[in-house]
Formats: sequence, C-alpha cells, structure tokens
Amino acid sequence: MAKFRCRCGHEMRLTGADSPYEFSLIPEAAVVNISDQLESGNVSSENFFDEIDKVSRLVYRCTECDRLYVKNESNVFDVYVKELL
Repeated sequence: MAKFRCRCGHEMRLTGADSPYEFSLIPEAAVVNISDQLESGNVSSENFFDEIDKVSRLVYRCTECDRLYVKNESNVFDVYVKELL
C-alpha cells in the first residue's frame, strides 16, 4: 500500500481512486474544453479520465495540518501551508 508522509508527521495511506488525501488540480479552461469535447462526441466517456490526466496536477492534502503537496512539471512536490489570518 502506497504511503505519503506529511512534514507534520501524519501518514497518508493512498488507497487508490477513493483516497481522501488525493486530488486533481485542473485548469478551468481545460474543464470547459473537455466538456465541449464530450458534448460533441470527440471524447468518449472511456477516454474522459485520460483527457483529465493530461491536464491535471496531482495534489495530496494532509487532513491534520491542511498542507497541500502539488506535483509540478519536474515531478517534484511543491508544498503549501495554510496561512492563518
């Protein structure tokens, strides 16, 4: 089972598609484009997730400290910490 440890020490168990820690970050323009392609029949429902994967970034969110780990183009995670105002 894949695991990812946050800097706060919390261990995230990445159990697949239903992981409460894993998200996809998708540009709004890409969502509109893929939606248009689905409506016009240029993308099938079977290829929908392939199209999403082409434009999305993998994000892990720690449920303990709310840190976000965003995988960048270099396959390295950029880390973001919640700012308290």
